Amino acid sequence: TFARQISLIIGLSMANIEYRKQTAKQLKKHPPLDTLELTAENGVNTGSNNSASLSKTTLTKSVSRKSFQNHYIPYLAQLAEQEKNEYWRKRSWKVFHCADSLSISEGEYRRKRCKLSECLICQGYKTNQRVKTHLPILQQLKDLHFVTLTVPNVLVCDLRQTIRLMSDTHRSIRDRLRKQGYKARGAKNLEVTFNPDRSDFHPHFHCIVETKEIAKLFVKYWVEAWEKKSVWLSKEAQDCRPFGSKESDLLEAFKYANKIITTNKQDARKIHSWGLYESIKATSGGKGGIRTFQTFGFTRSQFKTEKESATMKVDTSLPEGSYSFVFDKDASFFDYVDLGSGISLTDYQMPKGLSILLNENIV
Repeated sequence: TFARQISLIIGLSMANIEYRKQTAKQLKKHPPLDTLELTAENGVNTGSNNSASLSKTTLTKSVSRKSFQNHYIPYLAQLAEQEKNEYWRKRSWKVFHCADSLSISEGEYRRKRCKLSECLICQGYKTNQRVKTHLPILQQLKDLHFVTLTVPNVLVCDLRQTIRLMSDTHRSIRDRLRKQGYKARGAKNLEVTFNPDRSDFHPHFHCIVETKEIAKLFVKYWVEAWEKKSVWLSKEAQDCRPFGSKESDLLEAFKYANKIITTNKQDARKIHSWGLYESIKATSGGKGGIRTFQTFGFTRSQFKTEKESATMKVDTSLPEGSYSFVFDKDASFFDYVDLGSGISLTDYQMPKGLSILLNENIV
């Protein structure tokens, strides 16, 4: 409602200025990204054969991702049960059981996936498809720039409404540019991080924008638009820099909406289940779902790209059979196993540091 938006704007305008300065400093550091969350599932092939392929390497990545999320998903299901939210309890367990089985036959493979936006396995597939779809298009655009648009941190009660307000603001900027004769083309992706020291959330957009001029206007108009709402943004927290069009660049731009691992003031890495749970609820599913990724200013039909094949190919190093995912925390064993013969597919060994994080630092 209008009254709710006014209340939200007032709350945003009163956000701590010193904290915004700290946020800007952190953004400038650009720490290494979590490859567990960003690596595409099947690898990217932009040649004439774009069929999905399964190798031991890509399957190992998938096993790593599934074993990672299966550690923290029960915590989210428990939170949903505590608040008597049956929808999110069922949804959490659906993610937990995603890709529980794998069938390999006659050079092709099949896995039943949940296709939910918070699932790392399904988002691995979606990231792969986005890169394959948009890499050839972005390579035909000129002078790409990477733009980060932020707002002050908000409490959980205002998170979803803030994201909607951000989307409305982004759309109004595109309309303003169009009326001024600019052809703004690119893509935007939402990311939400949780601050464990303050128990609040930082929603922001990562955008790919064509031409330096338009990218800088996006930043300028973004700040102006929020100032009209009496929300004073840190200009240092908004960022604009040249952007490449390689797979690694797109993985940065197309990252998942919810940051899973957080770091506090003491640089301690943890998974805060409540923060992750609320972040997922605000950005995924439910009534009036949030659109986390969006292209603007162009359609795929305007560009010549190779047609994709739906074939799910398997390399010969993976034996045929029906496999079940075994998740054994006590034995630290996570792999696809033929329960009849005992054959496992990847021999995945979870890194010691990650094992400590998942067994001791989920709160």
